[in-house]
Amino acid sequence: MNNICFLNPPAFSRWTSKTALSFVALASVAGTQVNAQAFTLAPTRLIFEGSSRSQELTIVNGTDRVQTYRIRMEDRKVIETGEFEVVTDPATPFVASGMLRLSARQFTVQPQESATVRVLLRKPATLAAGEYRSHLIVTELPSLGEPTIDATAGDGIAIRITPIFAISIPIMVRSGEVSSRLSVSDVVRRPVEADPKLDTISLRMTTVGNRSMFVDLRIVGVRQRRGEPIFLNKGVAVYSPVNSRLLTLSLNAEQTARVRAGGVVMQYQEVNKDGAFIGPVVEVPF
Repeated sequence: MNNICFLNPPAFSRWTSKTALSFVALASVAGTQVNAQAFTLAPTRLIFEGSSRSQELTIVNGTDRVQTYRIRMEDRKVIETGEFEVVTDPATPFVASGMLRLSARQFTVQPQESATVRVLLRKPATLAAGEYRSHLIVTELPSLGEPTIDATAGDGIAIRITPIFAISIPIMVRSGEVSSRLSVSDVVRRPVEADPKLDTISLRMTTVGNRSMFVDLRIVGVRQRRGEPIFLNKGVAVYSPVNSRLLTLSLNAEQTARVRAGGVVMQYQEVNKDGAFIGPVVEVPF
């Protein structure tokens, strides 16, 4: 999961004593459930394939207060590092937002209760084969009277910081025949320059085909393949149509020591939207 903060400051005025700043923490979801300020989504990706025309997304308010949520769709392209860039050109190929409708765009959920949003697909009869993707963003709106953080910015200006939390999940529409195969290569271990007692492991994930793939990455000892993995990264995505991703894994001190001792391999295995394994386990020595 990647946490990103966006800062959206209004215009400052030397005659204004209070100026509000908003931070948005956006979580790109890959696991089975993700928590941001105690609200969760399930499932963490929606996939339309075959005759499927309706999917449900459940939002759970885990707090002790009434919360309002806003939901919207956004088209994005992914670059090789796994980061997203927003696209606004309606002619961008393989985006899904134009085919999708939401049953609600804003709703309120009572404490410790949940709400369900339906996502409806209007799939053109002549849609070309392939995978079409957009992203659904659920934002938790600030509650009235919710505590904020005040700080002084100088010149008589006080800054009030209000955190706004959001979770993003992918929505994929698959048309016709779609398939992919994934391989992992260029696995390299390097010491961290600022702390030689820690290592990073870089690798390249490559797919051949026309659908996105999600895999669990594990580092295991060759003599204890069925034991607890040394390192685990769940639900790593390689999105079509980029078909390649560069990834860097950061190990802690204990993991680094075990990897440096040798006798380890990298394993990867595809997982479905519920996190269940599909396909074989593949091992890559390094």
